[in-house]
Amino acid sequence: MRRKFTFGPGKWPSQAVEILKEMRTRCETLKNIADQLGITRSMVSGKVRRLGLPKIKPVLAVAVVPKPPGKPKPRFRPRRSAKRCRPHPAPIAAPAPPPPPPPPPIPEPPPEVAPVHIRKLRSFHCRAIVARGEDELAMYCGRKVTRTLSGALSSWCPDHYRLFIDLQRTEHGKARAYH
Repeated sequence: MRRKFTFGPGKWPSQAVEILKEMRTRCETLKNIADQLGITRSMVSGKVRRLGLPKIKPVLAVAVVPKPPGKPKPRFRPRRSAKRCRPHPAPIAAPAPPPPPPPPPIPEPPPEVAPVHIRKLRSFHCRAIVARGEDELAMYCGRKVTRTLSGALSSWCPDHYRLFIDLQRTEHGKARAYH
């Protein structure tokens, strides 16, 4: 017989608690108790835990009979005989890749533009180092910079830009600048 109780948040009717305790002493399952009270199994499980009622071990209908000792299973598979094994085919040697082409030589700056000292370098000057000054500081190309493929200002003049992009292409397989 299913009974209907009104369960509020955190409130159990006293009659429902008595039914829960009584059914638990008769070793009823949580599902049967929940069906009897008209609530969920998890609500019953939570209340059993909060009340501190002992856990009930399920009774098995059939007694478990141990297997008679027999031949133990091997822990590993035995090796195949040598007659069954096939020899591995010899690996095919791939042709050696051609050596990468030597990097192109650094172009000399045109004679009309003299190298610029690091102290006199401006944002529109090419940043490619072409020489060392008398004070052992870098001397830069000094030609006017170009735009990159994306349209932003580059750090190099057109000749050095092509040189550095080509070097990247040969080293990494794609065009990326040293920005």
